[in-house]
Amino acid sequence: MRQHSRVACFRVEWRDVWPWLLYPLVYFIYALVRGHFIGSYPYPFIEVDTLGYPRMFINAVMVLLGFMGVSLVLVALDRWKGKRWGATAAVRPVTHRSGRVTLDVPRIG
Repeated sequence: MRQHSRVACFRVEWRDVWPWLLYPLVYFIYALVRGHFIGSYPYPFIEVDTLGYPRMFINAVMVLLGFMGVSLVLVALDRWKGKRWGATAAVRPVTHRSGRVTLDVPRIG
């Protein structure tokens, strides 16, 4: 019978939420610029021609807050599951004398 071991995962930190918000922010800017030049926006909640800039920015902030909420829930779940499984160590890089870098993977369970 073959033995299976769990794969150690990187621990997600609360500060990781901020970089995750860059994707929707950059995409939103891209959609606005593209929509301005072609005269059509990909989503009705950012149609500047219909809504105007103040309402469109309010809608964009609400979407960004939604992304932030989902991100915070994912971090909370990761931390809860980590405590539940007793995982405290994370994968970390180890530099050997030869200059080669490998990953130190802690054993779980």
